[in-house]
Amino acid sequence: SSSSSSSSSDASDLRGVVPLTARSARDPNVSSVRAAIDHCNRLTSWVAFTVMAGQTPRERAAEYDRFVNVAMQCVRANNYSAAMAILAGVNHNAVFRMRQTRAEISERAAAAVEDLKELFSASGSFQRYRKRLHECRPPTICFLGIVLQDLTFTLDGNPDYYCGDRLVNFRKWRRASEIIHTQHSLLVTDEHSYSFNLQSSLALALGHVVVNSFRSDDDLYALSLRQEPRQG
Repeated sequence: SSSSSSSSSDASDLRGVVPLTARSARDPNVSSVRAAIDHCNRLTSWVAFTVMAGQTPRERAAEYDRFVNVAMQCVRANNYSAAMAILAGVNHNAVFRMRQTRAEISERAAAAVEDLKELFSASGSFQRYRKRLHECRPPTICFLGIVLQDLTFTLDGNPDYYCGDRLVNFRKWRRASEIIHTQHSLLVTDEHSYSFNLQSSLALALGHVVVNSFRSDDDLYALSLRQEPRQG
């Protein structure tokens, strides 16, 4: 595997998902989407870096186990965005290649990762994830990558007009509206909100760490090789 790839990059790396044009670059809605994408990528990077930063395989496995537990708690809280980002971090190629670390991972964490991978499997156009999303009650934080994929497929895969620009393709715009409306119906609102008590100092600390600890895939792979060099 190359140093710039990850075993779950198709699901986690959203950096190229939103096309940027001169017009959309000034659109505050696009800026918000980009900020959300950037946060997911930074969270994934931070998780992978934190797991690999442990000095021994046992320490690294303990961090791995903790993050998997957090991801499962996120799923229970309907925060699929964070769960997917954490899964991408622990399943990053730079982490996955560390055999000594993987040998220390608990059976419980290993089984939980398999459950997460099954939930977020792209099989059947993310059939299992969509089914769970349909059954859950708000508030819910959806995985943005799938929303953008659906919108891109709908907007780019269908014409705006029929019959030489004389008839508007209302089916296309109705489908796009349904995708957006579904996400809005699951969002946090005054009526549907989380009942967690905010720990301001912890939230600020985590926010600072995630924002300032981004590492490229090449940097993460280099760290992986330093911690567990290739064996002849």
